[in-house]
Amino acid sequence: MKINSNRIFTFVVGLPLVLCLVLFPQLRSLFILVVVITTIFAGFEVKALFNPIARSYFLKNLETIFLSSFFPITAVISVYSDIEQPVYLLLLVLAIIYIFVRSVIFYRKSDGTRALHSLMSRILLLIYPGLFSYFLIAIVSFEQANIHLTLFLTAIYCSDGFAYLIGKVWGKALNMKLMLQVSPKKTLPGFLAAIFASTLLYSLAPLLFRESLGFGSFLGMGIGIIIGMTGILGDLAESYLKRMLNKKNSGDIIPGRGGVLDSYDSVCFAAPILYIILSLL
Repeated sequence: MKINSNRIFTFVVGLPLVLCLVLFPQLRSLFILVVVITTIFAGFEVKALFNPIARSYFLKNLETIFLSSFFPITAVISVYSDIEQPVYLLLLVLAIIYIFVRSVIFYRKSDGTRALHSLMSRILLLIYPGLFSYFLIAIVSFEQANIHLTLFLTAIYCSDGFAYLIGKVWGKALNMKLMLQVSPKKTLPGFLAAIFASTLLYSLAPLLFRESLGFGSFLGMGIGIIIGMTGILGDLAESYLKRMLNKKNSGDIIPGRGGVLDSYDSVCFAAPILYIILSLL
C-alpha cells in the first residue's frame, strides 16, 4: 500500500484555503472569481482531452475562455443584477448558433471525424464544467450561503479523502472492487467511506447551525447521502471521459491529483443538486 503524500498535502493545505473563501461573506466576490477562473482552466483541460496535439492560437484560446465561462458569468450577472431569464436563454441560443456556424465554415469533408470531435468539444465546453459552475455561483444568492457552501465543500472533499484512504487501506486488502470498467481502481470500501463522510457531516451540522441551515439531522442524513453519491458520480463521469479519450489525468497542475478538472469534477456534479435542495427548503 502506497499513499500519495502529494495528494494528502494538497488536501490539508488546499481545503482550508477554499473554505476561507466561502466561510467569510466579505470574500464572496473573490470566491466567485476563483470559480470562474477554475472553470476556465478546466475548460482548457477539456479542450486538450479532445485535441491533445492541436496548436493553440489567440482566437482559439479566446473561444475556449468564452465558451467555458459563459454560464459562470451569466450566474454572476444573475446574482448582482435583475436581468430577466429570457435574456439568458437568448444569449445561450446565440452561443449555440456560434458553435454551429463556426463548424459549418471550417468543415472539411476529408476530416469528418476530427470536425465532429471539434463540434462536440465546443458543446461540452459550454456545458461541462460551465453549466455546472453556474449553480455553484448561484448558491451565493441563498441566505446563509457561506455556511451552506462551507458544509458542501467540506463534505465533497472529505468524501474524496475518505474514499482515497479507506480504498487504499481496506479496498486492496479485502480485494473488493466496484467492478466498473470506467474506473477499475475504485473499491467498495472507498465508495461507502465517501458516502459515510458526507452523511456524517450533514447529520452533525444541524446540531451547530440548525437555524442557519434550515434542516435537522434526519433530513441532513438524506442530503448527505445524496451529495456524497452525486460527488462520486461526478468523479466517475470524468473518469469515463478520460477513459473514452485514453487519458490518465486531465492535466498535471495540482500535485498528487492531476488537473483542475480532476479536483473539480465532484463539485461540478453535486453543486446543481445542492442548488435544487436549497430551493426546496
